[in-house]
Formats: sequence, C-alpha cells, structure tokens
Amino acid sequence: MSAQEIEQISLKFNDLQTKLQESLSNRQTLETQHQENLIVLKEFDLLKDESAEPKVYKLTGSVLLPQDFSEAEMNVEKRLEFIKAE
Repeated sequence: MSAQEIEQISLKFNDLQTKLQESLSNRQTLETQHQENLIVLKEFDLLKDESAEPKVYKLTGSVLLPQDFSEAEMNVEKRLEFIKAE
C-alpha cells in the first residue's frame, strides 16, 4: 500500500468519524426532546385531574402567552410523533 492510498483511507475514516459524531449528537438531542415532551404530557394529565379548566402558557420570545389547553396537548403529541418518526 502506498502512502497516498493510506492518506486517502485515513481521510475517509476521519470523515466517517465526523458523520458518526454528528449522528450521535442528533440522536441524543432527539432523545432529550422526546423525554421532555413525555414529561410535559404527564404534567398535562396532572392538570386535567386537578382543575376543570387547566391554564397553560406558551413562551413566545420573552413573553408568556395563554394557550388553549387542548391545543397545547395536541402540539406536544404531534411533536412526539415527529420525534419518533425521526
């Protein structure tokens, strides 16, 4: 094997390592988001049990805006579906 071939193999190996790191990082991010959304759904279940008209707020920029409970719950469920699809 020539030095040039070894250099090419080494470059390919480094490229694959970089892609693997990116994939692992993306997977970890998705897993974290999945867990966070599951926690939010559990909190929503607790809110349903505690009051007839649960109030939830959405952070938009630096402002908390009221959001319809059923809409918020549906958004979280859709996020979970999206994350599972990834």
